[in-house]
Amino acid sequence: MEEAIPWLLEIERNHPHDLHNRFNLGTAYLETGKPQQAIEQYQAALTLPSEKISGHAISLPLAQGKKEDKYLMGNIQRKLGFAHLMTGQKEEALKDFLTSLELQPDSAAAHYQAALLLGAKHDLQGARRHLRESVRLKPDLLEAINGLAWSLATDAQADAPDKLEAIRLARQAGEMTGYKNAGVLDTLAAACAQGDNFQEAVNYAEQALALAGADKNLAAEIQGRLELYQRKMAYRE
Repeated sequence: MEEAIPWLLEIERNHPHDLHNRFNLGTAYLETGKPQQAIEQYQAALTLPSEKISGHAISLPLAQGKKEDKYLMGNIQRKLGFAHLMTGQKEEALKDFLTSLELQPDSAAAHYQAALLLGAKHDLQGARRHLRESVRLKPDLLEAINGLAWSLATDAQADAPDKLEAIRLARQAGEMTGYKNAGVLDTLAAACAQGDNFQEAVNYAEQALALAGADKNLAAEIQGRLELYQRKMAYRE
């Protein structure tokens, strides 16, 4: 991808209003660890005057025209979100992902990233809404399945259906990983404890601890939760 950048820059010099080239250049920067340059290209693409845009028969006005145009603009906005994440600009990234979903509502990746950022802001319901959409759109997206299971399993306000869903999702994630993923087993342990099945919670937490290996931070967190389960207490966030 690095070798493509000079060629894309040459196209930019000759065709500054080529929307697709701006997108490709931004993506090249993003994938080679240059998020600030990526941000500049994506923002330039999003602010191109519609009457001057060229490249690949774009219909006008953008975002009100063809489905393909909306998909492209949604892609640009989503990529901008990832670039903002790489530079630590989480609020901007959240805006980008939410805006991208207005144009491209079937993006499981954007829903998942929005869920993570909303969860960090303690917007539990908003995070779960996007996690559910992510799982609906991509039923094998492990991170979203495990994330939704964790959210339900560690909620002190969870009702009976929530607890059952947490167990179901956590077991699904366990099956997807052959019960060999420390993070997934940690979630399954929390879901079992949420349902007052403390012996099973202890068993899964011990397996998760063994799999955590050299990840000392994760191991310490699992150990703390294991001690709760041994005292017949669920873990709450």
